[in-house]
Parts: sequence; structure tokens; C-alpha cells
Amino acid sequence: MRGISTAVDATLCLLLVSAAALVLVSADAPAERSGNPAAAVAETLTTSTAEVNYTLSVTGRGGVSLPDGPRTYSRAAHDTLTGLAAACATGDVSVNGSDVTDRNDDFERALEREFRSLSGGTGTAGRQVQVVARWEPYPDAPVAGGCTLGPSPPPEADVHAAVVDVPSGIAPVRRTARPVVGWQTYDRVADAVARRIVRGLFPPERLRASLQHRRTAPLTSVRFRRFAALTDANPGDELASDDLAGARHELAAGLSATLEPRLGEQYASPDQAARATAADRVEVVVRVWSP
Repeated sequence: MRGISTAVDATLCLLLVSAAALVLVSADAPAERSGNPAAAVAETLTTSTAEVNYTLSVTGRGGVSLPDGPRTYSRAAHDTLTGLAAACATGDVSVNGSDVTDRNDDFERALEREFRSLSGGTGTAGRQVQVVARWEPYPDAPVAGGCTLGPSPPPEADVHAAVVDVPSGIAPVRRTARPVVGWQTYDRVADAVARRIVRGLFPPERLRASLQHRRTAPLTSVRFRRFAALTDANPGDELASDDLAGARHELAAGLSATLEPRLGEQYASPDQAARATAADRVEVVVRVWSP
């Protein structure tokens, strides 16, 4: 991934936008300004880079603990500002509202300091800025990640907003080859989504390297086992025998079983469910208003 690994490192925000339509832009092609100050800020965020130094503290969660007690790690992340916001979202994943790992508050605080410098800077003319990054494999999915940077605007504020789509590092579903007859069943869609999420959050080579390194092994193990516990997966035997491919398969199977009933409830057909997937993207919303 970028300067921060979701396999090693670890807000939902209702976007109440008034007096301005959302402007959809690409991280690779910044929006035209068109008189929208949020679009101008979004353009700056997609082209400006920063390095963020932070401390990651891990204590374990939900019955999954570190064998030698809490650990603290020094980390650095380098990317565009929208890329860092996206990494913040994918590094803070939850399942059914329960966090996979401890929230990385220090990373968020370091990012907020970077974004706070935009207020009063070039292109903002003294306006306030908030950035909200949201990752979910499809709308209202039980597994998702989010990050909110900056204050929320007051209810009476005249808010301008722009949306930037940023790659999440997870492979897409809807652009992959499908059977000629379509997806046929919801479990096929759920399996496809689950496999890509597990591969994106726990890349095979990085997972093995992390588990073999004495500094990163405790954190990676806690994250993996916590994700398994939240999806009712049971990769214990595979992890004990160093069968990481089998462990990831178990994790994907548990996540698929979590996703399948929701897909059936939300979508009229498996093909419609597949078309709604967006695991490969993080939505970054930039909101600008005058104080």
C-alpha cells in the first residue's frame, strides 16, 4: 500500500451538505474549480504530499490480547494528503461496528495538523476545512472503515463540498470476469468481495513477513485474530501450523458468511449486488465553509 500498511498498522460521518452540490473528482484528475472552494481544496489535497510521523499503541481488543502486554510502535507515512486520508480510513476497519484494532488516534491527530494548515492558506481564504474519508465494499456493508479530520461545520454554515475517489489498494469486484450466465447467487458475490478484502488487508507476502518479525508479529497477530473473531472465523489451527494460505481462506469464509445475508436483503439480484461493490475505492469528502 502507501507509506502505511493496513496489514501492520492500524467515523461514520453523515454528510449534511447545504447550498452546494457535491462535485465528484478523481484522485488522478482533480476537479475543475468552477467557483467551488471545496473543489479547489480537493485539487490541492490530491497533488500535495506530506510525511506524517506518529506513534501506534496496541493493547488488544475483545479477548484477543498481546502475549507480553501493550506495545508501542513508531511509524511514518508518506503520500498525498488524500492518500493519507484514505490510509486512515482503511487502517481503521470495523466489523458490525466493532473495531478490528485499537483506533490509531495519534495518526489521526498528526493528519489533522496537516489538514488544519489548509485553513487560512492559499485557496481557502480563511475558511474552515473538514475531510471525511470513508471505505466500504458496498453501501451499508457490515465491514467498513472511516476517518474524520477537522471540525464539523455549524448547522447554519454555507457548506461547499467536493468528493475525491482514491484507490484503496483492494482489487475491484465488478470489473473482474464473470460467468456468462451472471453471478447467479449472492454467496458468489460475497465470496468474491471477502477474498479481495482479506487479500487487501492481509497481503500474503506482507502477512508472512510481519508474522515472522519479532517487532510486528504481535500487532499483526492481534489484528488477524480479532478480525477472525468478529466474523466467526476459526483460523487457529492454520495459524498454529504456519498455513497462512489456509488461515486467510478461513478468514475469507467467515467474512463471506457475514456479508451474504446483507447482500440478499439489500439487492434484488446477485448481479445488482456485484455492480454496487466499490471495495477498491475510498471516498474522500472535502467540506469548506466560512467561520
